[in-house]
Amino acid sequence: MRKLLLACSALIAFSGTASAVTVGINDIGLSGTTAIQGSVEGNVVPGLTGTLYLEYDGATLNDNGTYTWNFDYTVKNTSSGAITSRISSFALNTTPNTITNGVTSTGLFDNVFYNVQLPNIFGQGVTDFCLSSGNGGCSGGDGLVNNASASGELFLTYAGSVTSISIDDAFLRFQSITGTPFGTSGLGLNDDVCVGCVPTPTAAVPEASTWAMMIIGFAGLGFMTYRRRNQFRLA
Repeated sequence: MRKLLLACSALIAFSGTASAVTVGINDIGLSGTTAIQGSVEGNVVPGLTGTLYLEYDGATLNDNGTYTWNFDYTVKNTSSGAITSRISSFALNTTPNTITNGVTSTGLFDNVFYNVQLPNIFGQGVTDFCLSSGNGGCSGGDGLVNNASASGELFLTYAGSVTSISIDDAFLRFQSITGTPFGTSGLGLNDDVCVGCVPTPTAAVPEASTWAMMIIGFAGLGFMTYRRRNQFRLA
């Protein structure tokens, strides 16, 4: 019984390690959607979610010897259930770093801020750059309400003959949150950015009653298995 419960707990526990995605200069058309779970004051909030789609369109050699990498992006607010929210900005970390003022974008998120300390950043420190729907920083702007999406282009300029870049963090800034007692603003982070990969769905967080039902079910399975073994021995 105890072994069965431990095995089932391992299946539903959250786990994983961070890994950067590498995009080569010739990987034109590489794309993927990253699912991002939101939290408020360090508390994971079920239903507070969004996605970031990135598609690499190629790189251009500039007259000064730098390369500008072009991506299409789409941000979508997928918050659901009792949760409503507004996504006001998104942010990324890349390796190597872009040149000074080397990021531009179009669409709703066309305001760029560098070396930003986002609120509730889970100890990740400063993000390389943030794209905001407002000009007052990465904590403002109109943004996207539930089920809304916005698309644009993202241009990243790097010094020298960079032949590949790595993207290892994707952030979403949630504001105007309702349906949770933890607060009205939060942050979503996924450090496994998906470009040219099979996206990992955002893990649902079971409610307390669901946990109880699952444990009772596992215990029942264990008891039935134990009882059947004893019946076989008696026979």
